[in-house]
Amino acid sequence: MFFNWRVVTHRPSLQNKVSMEKAKQALESERNELAIELQTLMQGKGESEQRRKKAEGQLQELQLKHSESERQRMEVTEKLCKTQVQPLLFCQYCLQRVVAVNFSDCN
Repeated sequence: MFFNWRVVTHRPSLQNKVSMEKAKQALESERNELAIELQTLMQGKGESEQRRKKAEGQLQELQLKHSESERQRMEVTEKLCKTQVQPLLFCQYCLQRVVAVNFSDCN
């Protein structure tokens, strides 16, 4: 039992040709729609990448500004502490001098 390929010939009928042509047109139409959708998505992706890069740049800039502000805040805090401590130290020195002078008067 073997099949003789020469005997069987496939000749598409007119109806088959028409249905194949319709299927081909439907597939081409779907392919074109998908190509348009892909183009739209790729364009959106490019725009999203640009927005992301811009946002990253802004974030980096803000982080630098924040670091600089923190540094300046620390400097001001340090200066404030010094200005508050120096008068206290001076007052403490003056009190020691007054006490020392008063005790020297007692002797």
